[in-house]
Amino acid sequence: MAADGSADPEYSGAPYVRAEESAKPLSFRVPVEKTSLIGFAGDRVQSAVYDKTEIDLRTDSRQGQVFVRVLTDVPASLYLSTESGATVPVTLIPDPKAQPQTIVLRRAQGAASFGTDSRSAAALAPMPASDHEAALKRFVRHAALGEESADIMKRAACPPPSASFKTALERLAPLNPKVESCWSSLSFKGAAVRIKNSRLAEMKLALPALAGPTVLAVAAEKTDLTFGASTTVYFVEASDGR
Repeated sequence: MAADGSADPEYSGAPYVRAEESAKPLSFRVPVEKTSLIGFAGDRVQSAVYDKTEIDLRTDSRQGQVFVRVLTDVPASLYLSTESGATVPVTLIPDPKAQPQTIVLRRAQGAASFGTDSRSAAALAPMPASDHEAALKRFVRHAALGEESADIMKRAACPPPSASFKTALERLAPLNPKVESCWSSLSFKGAAVRIKNSRLAEMKLALPALAGPTVLAVAAEKTDLTFGASTTVYFVEASDGR
């Protein structure tokens, strides 16, 4: 037992304990029933989690920001996820004396990146592969091994999906696809997508059906998935230079 009588977390059997310093919410005083704006410098809001009885929230998808209106007289919690992969907890504190706020959040100096590389693909070295097919294989191999090099990098954040990639993810929906990482070279951009067969029947991946107008190649660790089996599918498209 801990000194306060609670269970000692080291022996509680729980796989995780709370890290107090890791998720302190940002707090802002805002008026009740009046609209305030929240956005990010150099990033865009992708999704929000909140209690609809506490907050009325409207999204400006063009600007990647949200308009919020507190509906209660008690602090309300809001969790914002951004395109760069950050999840930021925000607490809105109702204050009858406060004016509507324009809140722009920026990354603190020295804060760690959410991925490994935020350079433009144009900063990479040319690929040393002898031909197009060899270059594709080299690109997929680096993504599969999770290894970066002078000519291939793992992105700090995945870019918005192309129409072809979005269609492929929709076709993989029965296998609960999750984009694990995105990669870039001077010539290619790609994504590693983890899937799992949660159905009792065995499923076979038809990789050609996942291709599209902009998808140059689709590869997988395995294509026959028994119940509970998982695999990673790799998509490669032509680079847009970013």
